[in-house]
Amino acid sequence: MKVKEQNTVATTTEMNLAAAKCCENFQKACLLFRMLEHANNRGTGEHQFDILERHFSEPKVIHRSGQTFKESGYDNFC
Repeated sequence: MKVKEQNTVATTTEMNLAAAKCCENFQKACLLFRMLEHANNRGTGEHQFDILERHFSEPKVIHRSGQTFKESGYDNFC
C-alpha cells in the first residue's frame, strides 16, 4: 500500500485555541481543538478547555447597531 504524502504544517497550542474560538459553539470548538492538538502529536488538558469555555460563556460586546462585533463584521479575529 502506498502512503500518501501529507502537506502538514505544525501549529502551536495558541494557534489551535484561536482556531477553535472561531467555531459556532463550545462543543464544536472542543472537537476541533482536540483534533488539531492530536494532529500535532500533543494531548489536551483541562486548562485548555477552561480557556475555551470561558470564551464561549463570556457576554459578547455589543456594537452600537445592536449587533455583536462578530455579526457586524468588525470582529475579524473571532
